[in-house]
Amino acid sequence: MLLRNRLPILLLVALATATAAAGQEGGSPSGLFNPDAGERMTLHAYTLSHRSAAEAADLVRGMLSPRGSVTVQAEANTILVRDTVASLVHIVPALRQFDRPARAMEFELMVVRAYREKVTSPTLVAPPRELVDKLSRLLNYATYELVASADLPSREGEELTYQVGTSYSVDFRVGELRTDASVKLYDFRLFRRGRQEPMIHTNLNLFVDKTYSLGFSKSEDSDTALMVVITCHDVAPPAPASP
Repeated sequence: MLLRNRLPILLLVALATATAAAGQEGGSPSGLFNPDAGERMTLHAYTLSHRSAAEAADLVRGMLSPRGSVTVQAEANTILVRDTVASLVHIVPALRQFDRPARAMEFELMVVRAYREKVTSPTLVAPPRELVDKLSRLLNYATYELVASADLPSREGEELTYQVGTSYSVDFRVGELRTDASVKLYDFRLFRRGRQEPMIHTNLNLFVDKTYSLGFSKSEDSDTALMVVITCHDVAPPAPASP
């Protein structure tokens, strides 16, 4: 089974106070903007201290109104957001929350082989009982064997390559931990030792402390299947938002 983001009528410029932490304004969003301004267009500059302007622009694009736009100034690690006051009231706090040091994370990864028939062998190592119970409720296999496992320490934004047991390796790039406790793994690839083509190549969306399994076999009727089981853990507590 394969796994299977105009022109303004009136432009007001609201620039961040030039401090060592440029772009970090004090006060609440309602203090920055007049709530009665409504659809008035405003240009807001935000300089990031911990994250890249390109990543911040990706975040902002999903929050813009139909009239809004965002421009990246890569040299200054700054974004320029032009949008209505009503939209900026939500965008600015989101940027403050986003602009924080990279969070430490850990990925618990297991390679599991599943058999249709009951297999008994003194050398067979079973996965944790809780995982076997979950897989048994979802899949029509009788026996599960733990082929390899690894705990992979990481941080948001890192590109990783790990050896898993003696026969497999994985590589992927860790996205940011979102407010809904999800994280995206970009270009997740599983390799078997000695082969150049990946067995799996996909993007994965994981939720913290939720187990995700990705399996495949030669056909739906195959007697065996190989699965990658991965769980994401948030190692550090949430960092406070920038003041």
